[in-house]
Amino acid sequence: MACAARFSRGSRKTQLPRLALLVSVTVLSAFRLQSFPSFSYIVDKALTRVQLKEQLHRAPDKALVAELEKNWRPAEAVSSTRQLQGTWKLLSPTETRSRGAISGDLPRMLLNLYTGNIGKMLSMQLVSAPTLRIDKDGRTTTETELRWGSQTDKIIMHSQLQVSGQNLLQEKPKAVYSSALKLTFPAFQRERKSRISYFDDELLILRDARGIVDILSRVEELPSQPPVETVQNDQQPEATNQDGKVGETKDVLVKVQTITESLEALQVQSQQDKKARGVLSKELERLEKALGAAAVDSHADSVKLSTLDKLSAGTLAASEAQGLMSSQKIQERDTLNTEIAQLQTHRDQLERNLNSYRHQESSLRNQIAVLQTELNTGPRDAWPAYRAAIGKARQELADVKGQLKSSAQDVSKLQRELSLKGVQLEQLKRSADSELEIRQKLETELEEQKREYHQATKSLSEAAQVEEALRNELASVRQQLAVLEKREIHGKEMASEMQNEIKTLAQQVKTASKAVKALTNSNGNKRSFWPLR
Repeated sequence: MACAARFSRGSRKTQLPRLALLVSVTVLSAFRLQSFPSFSYIVDKALTRVQLKEQLHRAPDKALVAELEKNWRPAEAVSSTRQLQGTWKLLSPTETRSRGAISGDLPRMLLNLYTGNIGKMLSMQLVSAPTLRIDKDGRTTTETELRWGSQTDKIIMHSQLQVSGQNLLQEKPKAVYSSALKLTFPAFQRERKSRISYFDDELLILRDARGIVDILSRVEELPSQPPVETVQNDQQPEATNQDGKVGETKDVLVKVQTITESLEALQVQSQQDKKARGVLSKELERLEKALGAAAVDSHADSVKLSTLDKLSAGTLAASEAQGLMSSQKIQERDTLNTEIAQLQTHRDQLERNLNSYRHQESSLRNQIAVLQTELNTGPRDAWPAYRAAIGKARQELADVKGQLKSSAQDVSKLQRELSLKGVQLEQLKRSADSELEIRQKLETELEEQKREYHQATKSLSEAAQVEEALRNELASVRQQLAVLEKREIHGKEMASEMQNEIKTLAQQVKTASKAVKALTNSNGNKRSFWPLR
C-alpha cells in the first residue's frame, strides 16, 4: 500500500521508471543466467580446459558448458560452503531468449526485459553484472545495479545457502532490498535446489531442476592499497597483510551499513504493516458486528416467514370452513324462502276461496229472503215449491258457512305459519350475512398474509445476500490480516537475523581494528589505517 501511494504521487513521466524499480525487486531473487544460444557452437575436441573457460567468459554457450561438465573429474566433492566462500560474478549471456516464458518463471521473464530488445527500446539495462558474495557460514548477498532511463536502483538480496549433499546446494531466499524504494521486502520465492556440475577455483557452474544454468566467475579480491615496490623484502608481507586487513574492514563496514539500511527500511515497512493491521482489525471488528446483525435480521425474517406460513395455513382453513358454513346458511335460507313462497301461494288460494264462500253466503241469504217473501204473498198451490226451494237454499247456506269457517281457520293457520317462517327467514338472513361478512374478512386477512409472506420472502433473500457479501468481505479481510501477520512474523525473524549479523560483523570490525593497530605498532608506523572510525 505504501508503495502504491508513492507511485500515485509521482508524475506520469516518473511512474514507469519507478515501476521498473519495483519490478527489479521482484525479479532479483530469480536472477540467474537466463538463456544461452542453442547448440550452435561446435566445440573443438582439441580445446583445452583453459581455452574452454576463456571462450565461456567471452560468450556463454551451452556446448561449452556441456564440454566442461563432461570433462570435469573432481578430486574432492563440494561438501561445505567454505569451499565456495568468496565473491562471484554472474556472467551475462551473449544473446537474449526468454526462458522465463517457457519455464513459467515470471520473475525470470520480467528480468529478460532488462537485457532484451524490449528493454533496449525502453532504455532498460543492467549497469553492472550481478555479484554474489558467499560467506563461510552460507549467508549470501547478491548485488545488482539496474537502470530505467535516468532512474537507477541497487538491489540487494539476502539468502542462506546450504550444502544438502555432495555437490548439491539448497538456496533459501530471505529478503530483498531496493535502494531506490528504500524498502526491504520479504522474499516469498521458493527454495531453489541446484547441482554443482563444474567447479574449480575460478569457475562455478550450477544446474537446477528446470535445467536453468548459472555460470559464476570468481572475482579476484585485490587489496585496498597496492604494495609499494620500495618496501624492503622483510617488511612487504606485513604491509600486504595490513592492507588486506584494512580492505577487509572496509568491506565489513560497507556490509554493516547495507544491512543497517535494510533493517531500517524493514522497520519502516513493519510500522506501516502495523498501522495497516490496526485498520484491518477495526474493519474486521466492524464486519463481524455487521455480520452478527445481518445474521439476526436473517433469522428474524426466517422466523417471521415461518409464522406467516402457519398463520396463512390457519386462515385458509378457517376461510374454507367459513365458506362451507356460509353456503349451508344460504342453502337453508333459500329452502325456507321456497317454503314461504309455497305457503303464501296456498294462503292466497284459501283467501280466494274464502271470498267466494262469503259471496255464496250473501247470495243464498238474499235468495232465502226473496223466496220467503214470495211464499208469503204467493198462491197457496205454490207454497210447497217455495218451501222446498227455501229449504234447499238454507241447506246450501249451511254448507257454505261450514266451508267458510273451515277456510277461515286454514287461512289463520297459514298466516301463523307464515309469520313463524318469516321470523326464521329473517334469522337465517342475518346469520348468512354474518357468515358472509366473516368469510370476506378472512379472505381479506388471507390476502394480507400472502402479501406479507411475499415481502418477508424478498426480505429474507436480500438479508441472505447481505450476509453472504459480508462473509466474503470478512474472509477477504481475514486473509489480508493473515498475510500481514505472516509478513510481520517473517519481518521479525529477518530483523533478528540482521541484528545478529550486525553484531557478528561488529565483532569482526573490532577484531580487524585490533589487528591493524597491532600490525601498525609492530612496524613502528604511526599512520592510521582506520579511516572510517
